[in-house]
Amino acid sequence: MERTRQFMTREEVERMGERQTAIERDRYKSDEVVKMREQELMDEFREIKKRVEKRVPLMEAEKKRGEEQMREVSAILDDPEAEEEDKGRAMRKLLHDPFKDLDEFLTDGEMHELNDLKARPVDTDPMVMSKLQNLLTKATERRIERQIDELLDREDDVLV
Repeated sequence: MERTRQFMTREEVERMGERQTAIERDRYKSDEVVKMREQELMDEFREIKKRVEKRVPLMEAEKKRGEEQMREVSAILDDPEAEEEDKGRAMRKLLHDPFKDLDEFLTDGEMHELNDLKARPVDTDPMVMSKLQNLLTKATERRIERQIDELLDREDDVLV
């Protein structure tokens, strides 16, 4: 149960909180109502748990991919014999490649912000890298959630 809580999204935590609030609000009602609210809480938790079971390996794969990319870029940046052109290319790759397959998961406003941030020099403004990372995280989370939806839809199709 603790592992499931650890990987829940903010929306899932809010839904569980709403269910818990309903239980507390209805605690003085009939036993049937209380049982129904408790069942709703457990059903919601089961659904969230299914999503978390799919989310964890997807998040681990994303983390691994990001670490590999950072190692590649760091190797070039830390190489004293690497040319400035190669270092610049590595930095551009670090900034642009992660967003190649994620642009469909950003809103128009976020895409505008992303393009604005990409045009700025990273080394002069530390907030640029932070904002880029925030956008990358949002897009990655949205892609993972879509993948989870697709996986669960396939499982439901198999069961039918």
